[in-house]
Amino acid sequence: MADRTPLSSAAARIPPGLQLATAYAWRLLLLAGAGLVVLLLLARVSVVVLPVIGALFLAALLDPIARRLRATPLPNWVGALVLVLATLAVVVGVALLVVPAFVAQLGAVNFNVTQGIQEVQKFAVRQLPVSQAEFNGALSRGFNALQSRVGGLAGRVLGAVELAAQLAVQAVAVLFLLFFFLKDGGRFHAWLLRVAPEGRQSIVENLLPEVWGTLRSYLLGVMIIGFFDALSIGLALVLIGVPLVLPLTVLTFFGAFFPLVGAVVAGALAALVALVSGGVGDALLVVGATVAVQQLEGNLLQPLVMGHQVDLHPVVTLVAVSAGAALAGVPGAFLAVPLVAVTRVIVHYASPRVAAASDPDCEAPPARTVTGGQRAPP
Repeated sequence: MADRTPLSSAAARIPPGLQLATAYAWRLLLLAGAGLVVLLLLARVSVVVLPVIGALFLAALLDPIARRLRATPLPNWVGALVLVLATLAVVVGVALLVVPAFVAQLGAVNFNVTQGIQEVQKFAVRQLPVSQAEFNGALSRGFNALQSRVGGLAGRVLGAVELAAQLAVQAVAVLFLLFFFLKDGGRFHAWLLRVAPEGRQSIVENLLPEVWGTLRSYLLGVMIIGFFDALSIGLALVLIGVPLVLPLTVLTFFGAFFPLVGAVVAGALAALVALVSGGVGDALLVVGATVAVQQLEGNLLQPLVMGHQVDLHPVVTLVAVSAGAALAGVPGAFLAVPLVAVTRVIVHYASPRVAAASDPDCEAPPARTVTGGQRAPP
């Protein structure tokens, strides 16, 4: 029998569970590093990436209508042009109805929120064993941290002319890309099947509708939830007697596009306005109404309108939104949850067992073992 080397003897003394954990750990770290590099690169070219993502999201929402139009005698380009023009008309119409009143009252919201923060500050100084200077310092540090995380983008684009030019260019790019996504959706699908690796076409063919359906379910679900939250909170504000209902309702609607975080921020703003206008009682009523609406949304509405494709754990959702905001500001926070949902679908279909079930010609790789008979990752 050959003598065992010191290295093999040392490896034999490592518990099998630790060997398996380290085998997975370095692979996970490698994947995480590669993913971080990709995200940072995308953030650097966000001017190009964001219009493409925006057009893809709109195409996913409009795809059922586009399919019906493609089934008519109309040429594909005519149906796509009609959908693009209809989308533009809806967006412009809503903007003309809501934006002027929203902008006119936004200053009052800012004033009321500032007054509400001062009221909270006075209460905290009276009740807590801290001085005014200590509380102001802690509050200032908190606002600075928030601004560095989320508000940095706003600070960079507050130049009105530059912001308007950027938005106009990106809007034109989104509409241009949307037209071709709607017109040539079938050709893009066929191209993806052609470039898929040999023997994986059936997996890709099954995966693409799942990814497309996940995007559509998420976006449609977020819009429905946003309307539900906005109408419910707006009605509660009217019944309680809180002013500035329109801007607070609009902020609540857009807060739905930032799961968990958006609801907390919108509810806090409404509570601060209620605190200034009606006192502590009205603020508590607004907080209670916000909590009740969020419970209805999370336990009843969200499972119905989104389905299992985007059924993410709240911890995963919160981490994804926070990481997206840290990497790419507001756009990153908005894109984080749909990207995680799509990634989960891709990882599910990429697993050997699912791949073998989707494609009879694809065999799952045999399980390897490490010391002690434990299975090792491929």
